Amino acid sequence: MAELNHRVRNILGLIVGLVRQCADGAADIASFSEEVNTRVLALARAHDQLTSNGWGARSITRMIEVEAGAYLGVKAERVHITGDDAAIEPDAFATVALVVHELITNAAKYGAFRDSHGVVRIHLECDDDYGLSLTWKEEGGKIVTEPTRRGFGSTIIERAIPHELGGSAEVFFEPDGLRASLFIPRNYVTKCEQSEASEVAAIKPVKGSTLERLEGEVLLVEDNLLIALETEGMLLSIGASDVQVCSNVSSALDYLSSHRPTFAILDYNLGKEQSVKVAERLAALQIPFIFATGYGDSTMIDPKFRDRPILTKPYSAVNVLSGFERAS
Repeated sequence: MAELNHRVRNILGLIVGLVRQCADGAADIASFSEEVNTRVLALARAHDQLTSNGWGARSITRMIEVEAGAYLGVKAERVHITGDDAAIEPDAFATVALVVHELITNAAKYGAFRDSHGVVRIHLECDDDYGLSLTWKEEGGKIVTEPTRRGFGSTIIERAIPHELGGSAEVFFEPDGLRASLFIPRNYVTKCEQSEASEVAAIKPVKGSTLERLEGEVLLVEDNLLIALETEGMLLSIGASDVQVCSNVSSALDYLSSHRPTFAILDYNLGKEQSVKVAERLAALQIPFIFATGYGDSTMIDPKFRDRPILTKPYSAVNVLSGFERAS
């Protein structure tokens, strides 16, 4: 319990820090909300990778693939990785993932991914005695000039690895594209492996949704008020005509006795009960639905519903649209 308390407090402290730092450089409420959201989701994706198949070191190549696919969509095909692969230890994984996230978002906003031609070339070089070097080079994008001020994203790129891991990070604003050089010390790296091919295959983007908007009424079953409010607002912003929020199974079943929503999102664990009965009712009515859960896989879901799309908390509008498309 003491260890759990320690970890939870560290996570809450990290979120408070993200909120405060994002607020300092935000031009308006919308950009502030977007910056906090994307960074929290990046940390969630990193944590999902760490906890899949047990807690342990994970591939940095796969980390880059996941982050690029989630944030860039089809543009992720323009990220190319060469050299070695290596596994990053759990106590460094989130830090490195957040730096990778900032490099990707920076390229999307200002660099190689701002147009349809730019590419990013990432070279990994692993030395079993010293550690892992990562070189990030953008090519074919807009002409780069050094910014007059450093934002929070730049601070993460340049200071997170030196401060938290004792490594190094340098950023060079070259005219043909930004170049970054990162070094992760040996004690945070394991399983250095030489790639069989000189270049790892181009990243396959995470399949996104062809839908851009929802239509109709949505049933949202969620017992946490803050999550319910956030999800309700998100659903309305992407086209839902109305959102009916229920916090438990009985209220959701009462609602379904007289209403037929277009779509439903069910938090699987509702306090001391589960939303299986609601799922059974929706299936009988042939209403598309998806589950939401804080677990990283489907093992906790009732076997008869494990083929249903699952949203892993925290989730985004893109995830919801994709889930709705798959469930329909």
